[in-house]
Amino acid sequence: MHIFKVKSLFTLTSVLLTSLLFFQTSLALKSTSNFNEEYTSKLQEQALLDEAREFDKKKIKDNSIFTDKTVNQYLQSVMNKVYPEFKDKIRVRILNDPNLNALALYNGSIYFNLGLLARLDNEAQLATILAHEGAHFIHKHILHHRRKLKLESEIQVQKGAGDRAVDIAAKYLSGFSRDLERQADKYAFFRMKKAGYDIRQSPYAFKKMLAEAKANNSKQSGSFSSHPNLIERIASYNALILKHKSISGHIGKEAYLKNTQSMRIADLELNLSYARYGSLILILENKEQFVKYPAYAPYYLGEAYRQRNQQGDQTKSYLAYLDTINKVPNFAPSYRAIGIYYMKKKRYQDAKKSFIKFLALAPNHKDAAYVLQYLANIRNK
Repeated sequence: MHIFKVKSLFTLTSVLLTSLLFFQTSLALKSTSNFNEEYTSKLQEQALLDEAREFDKKKIKDNSIFTDKTVNQYLQSVMNKVYPEFKDKIRVRILNDPNLNALALYNGSIYFNLGLLARLDNEAQLATILAHEGAHFIHKHILHHRRKLKLESEIQVQKGAGDRAVDIAAKYLSGFSRDLERQADKYAFFRMKKAGYDIRQSPYAFKKMLAEAKANNSKQSGSFSSHPNLIERIASYNALILKHKSISGHIGKEAYLKNTQSMRIADLELNLSYARYGSLILILENKEQFVKYPAYAPYYLGEAYRQRNQQGDQTKSYLAYLDTINKVPNFAPSYRAIGIYYMKKKRYQDAKKSFIKFLALAPNHKDAAYVLQYLANIRNK
């Protein structure tokens, strides 16, 4: 009987020791796991910060930034108004890109494409996009997005591995999850309302993106269209508006048009260089949009029709050039363009007059040599 009690006590002690050892081992493993997760998270965040800084340096170095002081200061002031606690820490820059998009980097750099800036109508619409991108930064959506896609290994800096800036931009524009985008929408909406903006303007920026996508016969692409898509985004903002009784506020149309005036022609020229003829035609055939542009803007409409060259486009380009000459008689490029049209139509006398007028207005123009050659070719015709 005594032997049995000793054996039982020994067995119980063994079980207790084993349990204690298992418990201590579990605690150690859990502690190690927590340390590893924290360490991995810090590595991931540092990699994203390094990546963002690299993108910033690359864009500045290759002159991809639209540097007009007035426009840049204005955008930064609106961002500071929406996120006053992050004054000048969320840095806004404008990319020379005609596509309607924007992106937020992990270091707080916000990149706003020139094309999107040119399409907006007022400060409240601008605040919508800035607030949305700021929400992605504040809530660390980039980090969540990368973890979900298991791209941690791809965000390490690899020297000499192709165009890193293009690769980085592609990752940021690949589209956040539906939940993250909706969170950004709701937070942006709250920030707009708190800053005193008219929240009824919030859906219009996305409506413009949708119209642009249709005009260029393309599917919605980029960070503003994947999840949810633009139609869903518009519906989401409209639903938020319906939930709020106090919706009126600052719109800021005059201030917006005044402070962003210099970039509108730059955007038209970018659209031509990117062969985005549908976008140009969409803008300049719209009377409401046209008033935002200088009087010589029909010249760019003529160029879009000429270069698109679909049935009837050459006649439309000719009418647009004539319209520009009537509105702005001293705008030289119109005379060169219409002179080429006359030359192709074998209206040589009209072509000569147009070319001579062009040279009189702009003798040092980069195309002057070509125009002189045109004149030599048709001299005896």
